[in-house]
Amino acid sequence: MQRARAAVAKAAAAEQAAETEAAGAKARAEVAAATAAAEAAIAAARTEAATAIAATEAQAAAAQAQAEKATAEAAAAEAAAAEAEARLARAEAEAATAREEALTMRLAALELGPPPAAPPPATANNAVGGGVGGTFHGATLPQKVSRICAHLGLDARSSLSAAVAAANESTGVAAEGRLLQQVDRLIALLFEAPRQAGVAV
Repeated sequence: MQRARAAVAKAAAAEQAAETEAAGAKARAEVAAATAAAEAAIAAARTEAATAIAATEAQAAAAQAQAEKATAEAAAAEAAAAEAEARLARAEAEAATAREEALTMRLAALELGPPPAAPPPATANNAVGGGVGGTFHGATLPQKVSRICAHLGLDARSSLSAAVAAANESTGVAAEGRLLQQVDRLIALLFEAPRQAGVAV
């Protein structure tokens, strides 16, 4: 009788121990699952944070690049505007010079008047005397150029340099030396040489 009771008690204790072990295993499994879930959530949060940081850095780099590009374009625009202003200033200065030269040419043509009648050969030879003389004695450079243009039938309203260039081309004379030297050479060719040869000009 006592043995039977002892066996029953032993069996009950074994069953209780088994139930306790099963509960402990279940609890350990639940803890492991919760730990794994927490670690997964932490990893996911870290990944999202890294992605967000990378995206923010990329956006900041793109914004910096756009700002640098805009600065470079603004500098290029300012340089182009400055160059355009410089070209405009040069063009206005050249136009003013051309107008002044044309006005000087017209005034010189009015002051010089029509070409004087050619003197006799002997008088012309005496007036030339080895330099630019005769009717050109004391004449200004614009007056000389105006007389040359009138003789060759060229437009005297252009600038001095353009008129002399046209006269050189018309007479086949090389444009050598300064402007005054070219004018004196043309006068010698067109007026002095014919006078010395006895030809009226």
